[in-house]
Formats: sequence, structure tokens, C-alpha cells
Amino acid sequence: MRVLRRAPAAITTSETNAPTQNRARRRIGRGRLLSPFKASDRARRHRVGRRSIAARAAVSGLAFGVLAPLGAGVAAADTGAHPTCAADAAALTPPGNTFIVDGDHYNIGYDAHWNVFDQAADPSHESDYTGSRPSDARHTSGHHGIDIFGPEGAPLVAPVDSVVIDFGSGGKGGNWVWLQDAETGAAFYYAHLEFHAPDLAVGATIPAGTHVGGLGDTGNAAGTAPHLHFEIHPGGRGAPATNPFDQLMGWRNAELMREAVGQIEADTFETICHLGTASLEEHPAFLDEDGDRRFFLTASDVVEIGSELGLPAHALDRIADAIDVLGYANGARNPRANTVSVIDLRTIAESIDGGESFDATVTAARGERDRLETRRAIQMLASAMEDREIEHDGEALSLLTAEDIRRVAPDYDIPEDIAEGVVAHLDVLGYANGFRNHEVASVSAYDLRAIATDLYAGQSLDAIAVALVDVKAESEARLAEARDAMNGVPVA
Repeated sequence: MRVLRRAPAAITTSETNAPTQNRARRRIGRGRLLSPFKASDRARRHRVGRRSIAARAAVSGLAFGVLAPLGAGVAAADTGAHPTCAADAAALTPPGNTFIVDGDHYNIGYDAHWNVFDQAADPSHESDYTGSRPSDARHTSGHHGIDIFGPEGAPLVAPVDSVVIDFGSGGKGGNWVWLQDAETGAAFYYAHLEFHAPDLAVGATIPAGTHVGGLGDTGNAAGTAPHLHFEIHPGGRGAPATNPFDQLMGWRNAELMREAVGQIEADTFETICHLGTASLEEHPAFLDEDGDRRFFLTASDVVEIGSELGLPAHALDRIADAIDVLGYANGARNPRANTVSVIDLRTIAESIDGGESFDATVTAARGERDRLETRRAIQMLASAMEDREIEHDGEALSLLTAEDIRRVAPDYDIPEDIAEGVVAHLDVLGYANGFRNHEVASVSAYDLRAIATDLYAGQSLDAIAVALVDVKAESEARLAEARDAMNGVPVA
């Protein structure tokens, strides 16, 4: 199948069949503090210890949704003033079915950027497959594949792990190759190759992306624009062909989506970088109505300031949508809820710089938020119980049930989801001090202090609850043994 040269950073949806031009790209430096986050005067440079949350990030899905604004890049007028904010979209593109051929990047199947199927100058996105019906003087018995036009000699590669069934020269196909899908048995036919790859061998099993030849005009395509005649035979060689259009478009769209994700990541990195740099340089956009500099930014602040700086709206929206957790990116809670600080922005940018996706960084920040807020809630409840502040019917409580926790959570500014997280594990949290409370599904101040210690050590509440399952089982077993020793007399 014919393969493409990697797209430039800005995604285009309609290009000629000329080779994609390579653009000089600036790879993001890895393993360093972000140099964009500094004032132009080196004496005023702000530095923080490198503390990337990326190592704790769980890779998330690539559901970014909207492709319309892609490729816009950072359009701020001052973008050129901070070249170190430039990100390499290719470096941030998630892994996929891309291959290295002759030192450059190519993808399987239909080139996502040539956009040509049936005519070299007509990117119509229409299939020229006619099956057994005549289509023109050269295809009197029908056109059983699709012609994919491109630059002469462009590498053609195996779309999947394949077995080389046969290859040779002669007839309508000129130089041709037959491959068979090693898993499904489907056969792929390539025709009009300019040349075969020198190490091609019949019977060889080759991995996806193996170079099989170059785009040409041999056989009955002589004198036409270079193109690949490509066929898919689901039942194998000798079985009927099927229209490969949908499969080719599927490969094309998958490649576009991958590159779109990379461009979104690049735009997000650049946006975060420019926000941080502008803040440290005390850009007027960061001044509030009283003339004070805004250091902790709300979602509306991010959009307002970013818009004034000319940063891309889709990147600003991504940051604003995650503002409730991004304020925990640097491992601490901001004094203003639902805000992100310049230090948080630096940590987030470091995480993306280190190879994590923005969504993975958000996931890690959310985990940090849950751990910190849970620890805070646990500590506040424990202190309140020790100070005999939590009462019911005028009596101080020594044990808290689910009802008690839900009732007092608003008094101590405990987020509802955090309170419910504690309640969900209450059946085992009551064993945190090593034994069962006399009231089941309850926690004491001693339990809460033990849980807070584990949270401080970096464990999540879920992990603590899992560990306490064994503690509960051991405690219940000891109680059962004690009952037996007392000949059935209840043991408290």
C-alpha cells in the first residue's frame, strides 16, 4: 500500500499529489526545566524543583472531539518573541501505524495528505472501483481496485503483518506484489510499481510497515501519472476482490486523527507556555480591575487572558475545562479553589514536555486532588472528633457513620464527592486501627488518624480500603475464635 511522508505541523485537508514538503521542526527539549517560563531579564528568572506528575499519570483515551479548529497553532502576535514555546506536533503525536522508510516517516495505506484516489489532479475522494464493469479502454474487464496517485518512487509498505505470496513483472500490472494478511488471510495486490524492494522474498513473513517497492507507472499504466493500483481480496488470492475504498479511508482518517491529536497537544503546550511566560513578564493582561496581578487563574481568567494574548480557543477551553483539578498539579492545594497558578502551569508543561498527553496529566492531577482533599477531610473530621465538636442530640460523637459524615461535610468545606468516597469505603475503614468498632460501618478518630497517615505516605483511599479488607477478615476471625472460647457468650 502506498505510503505518505509525514505531514507538517499544520494539518491540511486538501493537498496536491506532490510530495509533502518537510518542515524544520523544533523538538521539545526533554528532561529540563521549561526555559519559556522565565522573564526576559535572566536575573528575574523563576525556577521550581522538577516534580513531574507524569510518572503517576495513567494514559487516557484520545477523545478530543472537534477537528475544526485544528492546526490553528498559537496565533498570538508575540509568539515569535518566545521561540522556545514552539512545540513539535510530530513529537507529541501518539503512537500509531507509522513506519520509518529510508529515514523518513510514512503511514500504511492511503496517504492522508495527497487526497487523491482516481485522478492525479482531482482530490474527489471517490472510489474508481467498478468491479467487473468496464470503466475505460484500459479496463475493459472492470477495475478491481483503486488507483492511488503520488510522487514517483514513494515507498509502498505492508499494511499489516503479512506473508509475501508472490511478486514479479509483466502483464497489465507491470511490476506487481501479492501479500497475504498473516492473521485474516486477506490478500493485497500492488501493481505498477517502479521497482521491488531489494530484499523482497516469496514466502517471507514481514511485519507491518515493511518496504515492498516504489510507486511507478509500469505495465498498462505506462505514460500515466505514477500511481499504485491497489486491490483487497478478503478470501485470499484467487477470491473475488472488494472495493478497498472504505479500508483506505479508514487508514487515512486514523492517520489524520493521530496527527490531529499531536497538533492539539502542541497547541496546548504552547498555550500553557505562553500563559506562564506572559505571567512572569507581568503582561498587562494579568492585571485585574484593581490593577493587581492575577497569580491564581480561574477558568474565566484563562479564557479572558488567553484570548487577549491571541492564544487558540480550543487549547484555552481544554485548560479551562480541567481547572478544578489542574490547581493540584504541583502537589498542593491552591488557596483559591478551582484555580491554576503559574507554578501549576509549569508542572503541567513539564509533563507534556516529558511525553505525557494533556489528558494523562489531567488524570494524574485529578488523582492528586482526590488524595489531598481526602486527607484534608479525614484530618478535619479527626480533629473535630478529638475536640468533641461533632455532636448528635447534644452528645459528642466518638464514632461517625455515613449519615454523620454527610451531615457535617458542608460545615467543614468537604467536597461532596470526597465525602461520598469516604462513605463508600466505610465498611472497611472502621478497621484502620486494627480492630472492629462496636458500631459497624463507622470510623473513630483513631481510624481517621491512621488513614490520614497512609494518605500522607502517598497511598490513595482506594488502595487503603483494599488493604483493610484483609485487616477486617483477620479481625472478624479473632472475634469468631473469642466467641467459641466463651461458649457462645457474645463478645463485644
